[in-house]
Amino acid sequence: MADAELCHPVSDFSAEPPPSRGGLTAHKRRCCSGFLHHIPKRLSKGGQIAARRGFMPLSRLPQPVDPAFPKYGYAILRDLSVNCRLSRTDRRALADHIQRADRIGTGVHIMLARLLSQKLLYTPVLEDDRIGPPFVTGGARLTYAIDDLEPRSGHLRHETTPDFGQDSIPVATLLGATLIGMQAGSRAPLLQADGSFRRLWLIGLGDG
Repeated sequence: MADAELCHPVSDFSAEPPPSRGGLTAHKRRCCSGFLHHIPKRLSKGGQIAARRGFMPLSRLPQPVDPAFPKYGYAILRDLSVNCRLSRTDRRALADHIQRADRIGTGVHIMLARLLSQKLLYTPVLEDDRIGPPFVTGGARLTYAIDDLEPRSGHLRHETTPDFGQDSIPVATLLGATLIGMQAGSRAPLLQADGSFRRLWLIGLGDG
């Protein structure tokens, strides 16, 4: 959620009489009701109290820790991203995929947004006419294998519509988001929806 949505203004109550012994005045309760609704429930007790009193915007409060995705997971995704290359066209498309995943904000889309965000941050970008094999770009046909399973082939596509055939690999999936920008012959960790990793091998590009 964007900072603008998290940072709700807190009314200035200095002109009001002090609250009764029973608690907040009715006016304060009305002004705070929308603000309190957005306080993350998993914040520490002190953090919730600070938010209620309007001491800081929510974007600066301690965020809850996601037990499904350990800290070292970000380092793994960063290393993957540094070794990839993106065209400018693909990078713009990744930004659109991230926005879509953020809007959904549940399940596998949480992990997808994390993976794509790391690629936007750390993957070097090349002009469209200076990138190509051995790096994977949108529309490329490629062959890959997961763990020790049989190799499979498919077309990597940015489109999310399901009418491109069974061999289509949408970039807006964990597999497609990992493959985009990889170099033929390289291996990489393949992020899963539960935060774990499998092994991905990009065998080659083309029909080979």
